[in-house]
Parts: sequence; C-alpha cells; structure tokens
Amino acid sequence: QGSFGASNIDVVWSDGNSVIFTVTQPFTPELDKFALWYRNTDQMVSPDVCTFLDTVPTGDITLQPGDPPAEFNAQCQNGFARVSIYGGLDDQPTLYNQLGVESEVPDPQCQPGVDIPDYNPQRRCYWELNVPCCIVTRRALEGSVVEEISKLESNEADGHMASVKLGVENSDIVKPTSKTSSCAEASKLVDVHSVAVDQCVVGLFGLFDQNPISIESQDAETVSFSVRQVWRSTDNSTEIGSLDNTVEWIAADYEAASGNLECSHFSNAQFGMVSTLKAQCMDGWAIVDLYVRHKNLFGQQDGSEVLVPSACDDGMDGKNMCHFRYVLKCSPSQCQTDKSTPSKAALKRKLGYNSQPQSYLTWVLDVLKRFLFSW
Repeated sequence: QGSFGASNIDVVWSDGNSVIFTVTQPFTPELDKFALWYRNTDQMVSPDVCTFLDTVPTGDITLQPGDPPAEFNAQCQNGFARVSIYGGLDDQPTLYNQLGVESEVPDPQCQPGVDIPDYNPQRRCYWELNVPCCIVTRRALEGSVVEEISKLESNEADGHMASVKLGVENSDIVKPTSKTSSCAEASKLVDVHSVAVDQCVVGLFGLFDQNPISIESQDAETVSFSVRQVWRSTDNSTEIGSLDNTVEWIAADYEAASGNLECSHFSNAQFGMVSTLKAQCMDGWAIVDLYVRHKNLFGQQDGSEVLVPSACDDGMDGKNMCHFRYVLKCSPSQCQTDKSTPSKAALKRKLGYNSQPQSYLTWVLDVLKRFLFSW
C-alpha cells in the first residue's frame, strides 16, 4: 500500500537548530491510531513531542478536520531531526500486517498529559525518517506572501505594476523618462513591496517616511539590497531626551545567495545606511524580514511580543520591537519588453544574416529568395 518517505515530509523552515515540517499521509484507505513523535525543542518539558490521532485520511495531516496542514517543530541533532511514525488499521487484517511478527516500536517519552494509546503490534507499520535541517535550500512563503506576489504578478501582466512601499502613492511611481538614468534605476524605485505581518506601532518621535529596504541591483537570480535606519536621526532624537541618532538593534532575515537562510543583525545602528546584503531569488522574488528594537519607540498595538527566528535572536525579549516584511522583485520591472515579437537584430541572427552591408529590405528579399529556391 506504499510507505512513508521523503516525498511525505515538507520542510517549511529551519535555522540549523530546529526544523519545522508538515507531513502527508500516503495510504488509502485512512489510518487509525496514527502516531508521530520527534525530539522536543524544549528538553526541560519532555524529551519528545508526541502526536496521536484517530482516523487520519489520505493527504495533508491536520490536527482537526478542515484545519490547515499541521506544522511540527523538531530539535536537530548532527544536522537532522529524527521523526518516528507508526500507523495501520485494526479492522483490516490484510493491511499493514507484520506477518505474525510484532513491530518493534520504541516507546517515546512524550510531553505531560499525552498518553501512548493501546494498539495491536501486529497491525502496525513503523518508520523512522531523518529530516535535514542544517541546510535549507528554499524559503517557505506564507499565505500572505503568496497572495501578495500573485497580486503583483497580476498587476504586471495587466501592465500597471504598482508600488506599495511606504511613503509612495501609486500616482507617485517613477517611470523611465529622460530624467531617469535608465530603466534599471527606475525599477529600483518601484520593485520593493511591503507585506503586512504584525500590528506595529512606531513611537511619536520616530520617523517613518522612508523605506528601510532599497534595491541596489537586480540580476534575476539574486538581488542586492541595502538596509537603512530610517527611524531616529539627530533631528528627532532630542525629543526623547537623547542626542544620539541610533536604533538599538536591527536584524534582516533572508535567503542568502548561497541558498542558506541567513540573519544579519546590527547593534546601535546610526541613521542612514546600515549595510548592503544579497538575497537569493525564488520564482523571480526575494523575501526580506526586518526586525527592529528600540525602547519607547517600537511595539505592538496589543502589547504582545514579536516572535524572532532563533538565528536572529540575541536573547532579548520581543517587546519594544516591530517586524516588517518586504518582497523584492529580482528582475527590473521597468526594463521588461514584449518578447513575442523579435527585434530585427534577433530575426537576422535566427535566419543567418551575415552582417554584410546592405539595406534591411535587400536582406529580407535575399532571405525569401533563398527560402523559395530551397524548395
């Protein structure tokens, strides 16, 4: 009836210390008393985290019917997280049968309040999978990002790409003109798009009329971008009793050109340019998550803490913090041309034009002549 394998585990995120993944159930019919366990990221609570489910249909494993796919967070050891799975059907003696041999299923050490259910050891199959977590070759796109990119691509297709970056209205988008040095430069102004993630509040004396992320260069495969401290300058820091122009901490989380997730963080960042970084592109886009912290300047509307990836975590709490997400286009949007009609130069190369001095009309007649005589 099949088996659990690599195709049934989808890695969502990893920082090398832990890995978040989803699981699909490949068997038909549905399983009962399905079990999955792995090493707990908090060993003070329990060695393992266990999930036991009754009636698990084919497809994405969810905790409740109608829920989105369940995400599991396992601790890594030596670059992998071991995931243990068993499942079967008690009322189907010919399915998932151990052929008279009891399956050797190790006993997990589950979190408090979770008990191991009774099961027939001859009606269960058991699998152990090693999920890689030291190197992540892709970055998961959350639903909000996927939806935002779909909108941007739709706008592109309709010929009216709109910038949604801070401080720029659609009517203010800069188009290539004689005053613009090139379409590449014009693209940098409109190819950074913000995606709402948290309910951030910037204090009364914090500036926020500039974009903290700007594109430096785009080459389709990667995009170079700069991080700027745009919230505190000497002009407004005096209002909160300080003459300095720094923000306590800034971190940029992105997929580096190497393909690995990377977090670059900066302390006491002065107003203006902080650093230039390069991100790997996926399907023509790159995602940058920006985390900023400064007492009495940043916070959440509901007073909650911002969750920071462990790669960016500096041990401080998530208060006095904001999280911003930006989607960067990796090819200059203002330089795109209609590729359905080849240029004269491309047509000449395709048909073998030998670049001898002659008029375009003469060349076309020559091509037609050669085509007719070839018949």
